[in-house]
Amino acid sequence: MKKIGTLENNYHIYQKSARKFIVQFEVNGHTIAIDNFKYCDWMSEETNCFRADLILDGKTVGECSNDGHGGCANYHCYGDTNEETMNNYALAREISAEVEKVEDYCFPKRHLYFCDVLDHLSDIVLMFQGNKVASLTTATAVITYMQETADKYRKQYGE
Repeated sequence: MKKIGTLENNYHIYQKSARKFIVQFEVNGHTIAIDNFKYCDWMSEETNCFRADLILDGKTVGECSNDGHGGCANYHCYGDTNEETMNNYALAREISAEVEKVEDYCFPKRHLYFCDVLDHLSDIVLMFQGNKVASLTTATAVITYMQETADKYRKQYGE
């Protein structure tokens, strides 16, 4: 995979193939990503209604979703055995503790939560889908626009 851009310091966009892009949140040697993203426009009221596979440190460990009614995203870990499921939850808790040490880029006095990262990953994926990103040129333009917007909020609310 080729890294093509970074948003808000921790969200990294990689080009997996000619038309496939992956977004990962990276913190202290860990990664959070979503895949097989399914969006439900008609159920999205205050937040994005979605379901996706949850990928931690490159391994699919469960699923995440948001019901679209204004709450935050949630996740559910699974595994082939009870022990594997518990290990996946332990990994999620470990990464969640690292995420909580990260300041929100746009609102620096506020720290992130795991659910914030999941919702923001869905925002980025939707921005890519909405702009029909299928080329490196379009991906770069979308990344630039999103970073400029984040910089504007950071300047406005960061002090």
